[in-house]
Amino acid sequence: MTKSCEFAKGVCIHCGDKKQGECEGWNQPPARKWAGLTHEKARELVGSYGNDPYNLAYKIEEALREKNHD
Repeated sequence: MTKSCEFAKGVCIHCGDKKQGECEGWNQPPARKWAGLTHEKARELVGSYGNDPYNLAYKIEEALREKNHD
């Protein structure tokens, strides 16, 4: 089954076309390589979280979003 274009920020998120109607659709979503945290970044985050584990979780989430362009 072919799915139609989905535009975000002016480009198709599947094929990169900049004008609607140029994309012919797609058969499967594009593969994205996961970007994790380095050991150094993880140590930095753990060292900065204080005594609140929720604070650490939010810091990790924020760092991963930045790396993976949520």
